[in-house]
Amino acid sequence: LLAKAAAVEKGSSHPLGLAIIARAEADGLTLPIAYGVTATPGKAVTGRLKSGFVSVGSPRFAAEQAQLSAEQVARLQALESEGKTVVVVLESKRALGALALRDEPRPDAVQGLAQLRAMGLRTVMLTGDNARAARAIGEALQIEAEAELLPDVKLSRIQDLRAHGPIAMIGDGINDAPALAAASVGVSMGGGTDVALETADAALLNDKVTGVADLVRLSRGT
Repeated sequence: LLAKAAAVEKGSSHPLGLAIIARAEADGLTLPIAYGVTATPGKAVTGRLKSGFVSVGSPRFAAEQAQLSAEQVARLQALESEGKTVVVVLESKRALGALALRDEPRPDAVQGLAQLRAMGLRTVMLTGDNARAARAIGEALQIEAEAELLPDVKLSRIQDLRAHGPIAMIGDGINDAPALAAASVGVSMGGGTDVALETADAALLNDKVTGVADLVRLSRGT
């Protein structure tokens, strides 16, 4: 299961894809060759292996493509309730299994967000992740969370929020690029994808969340 998922994710710059590949390499797995790999933004990545077409996608995507049993759905929801992101591996539109990953907050996230709140700024997390995982992370970080947002919806939320005043968008992924461009100020984390770095107005080269507060203080001082 892991080998097939990693084969399809090979060459991906998505954090989940990189995590799957890293685990497969750590386990010393030999990966099959995937051909014609295509990505459906915010949903899945699909490639052709010798055994058939394999997709690694969200539970929502899996439900669109295959018939999931009540037991499978309950297991996926239980994993998500633990704050984990779950991807389902499909082969020939049949669910083979699932992989659960947890995106841990950066070490300075709590401190960085607290500094922003102390400066009178409202902070909102916009994520394509599932609502259960987003809620768990949001509560831990004391930040508003809006989940299950595809790239175009994330973009429209930035436009909605901008109608109420200037907004800074902080992101690091390919899916963040349109929203970064639409914000009053787009800020990319230094370790982000090339697309995010090129689209943003500013980049935090130290790759720290506290750098956002530093940027605001510097801008206000200027």
